Amino acid sequence: MKRDLIRSILLWGGLAVAVLASIAASESPVDDSALVVAPVAVARTEATLDNADKLPGLALQRLTRSEWATSDADPFRTKSWYVAPPAPPPPPPPPKPTAPPLPFKYMGALEDTSQNGKTVVYLAKGNDSFQVAVGDKFADGYQLEKIERGQLVIRYLPLSILQTLSTGWTE
Repeated sequence: MKRDLIRSILLWGGLAVAVLASIAASESPVDDSALVVAPVAVARTEATLDNADKLPGLALQRLTRSEWATSDADPFRTKSWYVAPPAPPPPPPPPKPTAPPLPFKYMGALEDTSQNGKTVVYLAKGNDSFQVAVGDKFADGYQLEKIERGQLVIRYLPLSILQTLSTGWTE
């Protein structure tokens, strides 16, 4: 308890001294005689003023105050750092249309002597069978173009694409 009393007395005493010192400082007038200004010896003549611009290392034009530059830029505008991603590449061109695979099976061929030696080919598609000669259209979209070296050349009519079907026999 004795320590707390001594501590509070010291704190209050220090506060009182600080307040009195600040009041005394504000009331006392400033003594100008106490200020010591060092004399600066500068001898300026008209010749030195004329040569001042020519002296190396002196940039007297920097001592003059320039006017504020006016601009339309707003220093408080918002700045976005967003950079748009590059445009995606154009899509590739659509693939060239192709004919579906031939749905036919070669069943055989017969050379018809009654029609000047015309060859008749027998084809099957599922449960359907077709008897065709060169130039005939069949199966809603196919035409037999020619018979050559163990292959039938068949045109898919909607796209006019030629396809071959192997017969397995040679001439």
